[in-house]
Amino acid sequence: MKTYNFKSLLINKNKIYNYQFFLVIQMIFIFIYAKPTMTVGQTLILENTTHRPYNDILFETIVAIDSSYLSIGWTYGEGNFDTDIILTKTNPSGVNEWQKIFGGFDQETGISINEFSNGNILLSGTSRSFGNGLGDCYFIITDNDGNKIHEFTLGSFGEDYLRESIIVNNEEIVFTGFSNSFGNGKKDVILGKIDGNGNLIWLKSFGGELDDEGWNVIKTEDNGYIVSGFTKKAESTTSSMIIRTDEDGNEMWIYERPQLNVQYGINSTIKEESGNFISGHTIFDEINMKSALEIFTISADGKLNTFKSYDYPLNMEFRSICKTSNGYVVAASSWEERSNSDIFILFLDNNFNPLTTFTINQGGMDDAWKVSSRFNKVVVSGSIENNDNLDGIFIVFDLASKSDSVKCMNLKVHMDAAIGYHDHLNTSSTNYGDAIQMAAYAIPGSFGGLNVNRALFSFDLDSLNNLGSIVSARLNLFASGPIGSVSGHEGSNQAFIQKIVEPWEEYQVTWDNQPNTTKLNEVILPKSTFPLQDYTNINILPLIKDIIENENYGFMLRLDDESPKNVLLLCSSDHPIIEKHPNLEICYTDIKTKTENYDKIQQVRYYPNPSNDYLFLEFDDADLQIDEPYFIFDIIGRMIQKGNLSFPLTKIQLTNFNCGIYFLFLPNHIHQDIIKFEVIKN
Repeated sequence: MKTYNFKSLLINKNKIYNYQFFLVIQMIFIFIYAKPTMTVGQTLILENTTHRPYNDILFETIVAIDSSYLSIGWTYGEGNFDTDIILTKTNPSGVNEWQKIFGGFDQETGISINEFSNGNILLSGTSRSFGNGLGDCYFIITDNDGNKIHEFTLGSFGEDYLRESIIVNNEEIVFTGFSNSFGNGKKDVILGKIDGNGNLIWLKSFGGELDDEGWNVIKTEDNGYIVSGFTKKAESTTSSMIIRTDEDGNEMWIYERPQLNVQYGINSTIKEESGNFISGHTIFDEINMKSALEIFTISADGKLNTFKSYDYPLNMEFRSICKTSNGYVVAASSWEERSNSDIFILFLDNNFNPLTTFTINQGGMDDAWKVSSRFNKVVVSGSIENNDNLDGIFIVFDLASKSDSVKCMNLKVHMDAAIGYHDHLNTSSTNYGDAIQMAAYAIPGSFGGLNVNRALFSFDLDSLNNLGSIVSARLNLFASGPIGSVSGHEGSNQAFIQKIVEPWEEYQVTWDNQPNTTKLNEVILPKSTFPLQDYTNINILPLIKDIIENENYGFMLRLDDESPKNVLLLCSSDHPIIEKHPNLEICYTDIKTKTENYDKIQQVRYYPNPSNDYLFLEFDDADLQIDEPYFIFDIIGRMIQKGNLSFPLTKIQLTNFNCGIYFLFLPNHIHQDIIKFEVIKN
């Protein structure tokens, strides 16, 4: 592993000294809070959580070249029982394909993820296990299966933290963050550039007399960079700081704007084709005496153009902003009490007017982090608190969808049964189809020996075949309370929900003839924290999608450790309190998997490739008559062109395309593979 020292490699350190501070909060537009509904232009298509027995945070998720989702964050409790970097890959249907853990003996945090053009993955964050000092900027390069190829650190004797990195010129890496290794013991913004092997090309720092942090970096059209973060003007006074540099990291101008002194002080900046820059941060709403969001634009020479504030009933804290094909998306956290926060997502049109909001509230501390947009999808990452356990989460919205709403339905259990054995009384052949508990336990038997129990249950999912795209599936299970000498949940009662792969009958299944299960897509129910704990909002979307695509034999609930005195007591459909019966909430969009006049996936020939003036798409069904779009994106995920398909031959003009690699997307019910093509100029 390569390690570099900031102190010995610092080039042309730039200092930003204190400016006279004027606090001016101007509320230009105040918007009325809207209930979280979806409108035309953005449709929720996926909500995915890690749901592991460890505390997880997903800081950033991107749409990969193959349309899967790559997520980075950190996990606490796996590996060395400190924080380690977690990398996950999730397929477009929400099924986790793999996860990787990276770390050493101390803390590691993953905060930024990028994809090289060859499919390799760049992970960036901070390490306290490797490098020169307390914290060091940490880079890991993996292949497209998450296997580590290379790693290196940058830092000195102090705290050197990375907040974001980007890939430039295909192989080089530009990063920002902060370091207190430069003399006065305070944090300074850092901006650095390294090659793909970790060799430092240049490093610059920017800072005043107090703490300054960099949170976001983008590349400008002239190959320079915009770094955004914050600068402390006094211990309780903070300004957002936007720094523009040339291609070597040398300062061109700095713009500062007062922000609220919040916990993270995140500022995020994006660029416009006009040459202006759009930035967001948290301000104080003096009228309503709470925090609010502000979006402002800066000209190419560093002057303020416009600003607009967004006021909602709760406190708001800005996290991230991104540009989409039809406006902007802001990720934020909202709360009345900070210990009970929500993920808050705000969609804006091209004039920064609110379109709609979306909120995720799991009842605890739920936080949003980064938002990204690629291939006409918007992805927001964060964490939710579920039974005192943090789960990483990402939410995906489709901007090209025809749907204008998300609908939900609630399903009751179709059949359920308990199965068990008592090794002293030999009752393994008894059926308990009418048991009021859907329980998993291992307890001492009434007359000695061991009494072990599992539960089987299923839902009638036939109605789902006629729905559109299923975006979430939440299972709700409720505590049944005491049974015999057991007061409720107790012991090491972590459990699994697994898919059953064989038929069974509610009033015939026993321990002896119980069906087999598979661990594929299994869901973990973490150890209970109190005897009457309900397990609600359990994400079983991958299991539901698996069942829909295959056979529906239902699920089995079983303990991870079937040792004595481990008990999980939940209500079955035979419990006398109907409100406590298990239920499944399915949410779906109106997007159909097939059109009215279409019932098979098309074979598509595309030529020539590489191409110069035109790309031709030839479909195998000459009689197909449907109105469907296509979308073309460049290699960094910007939508370049949208058009309508014609059958059996579509001709796409490429005259105005620059040389490079492009990706063509067709509706999934027509063709499910991404078409990759190259444009060259003769």
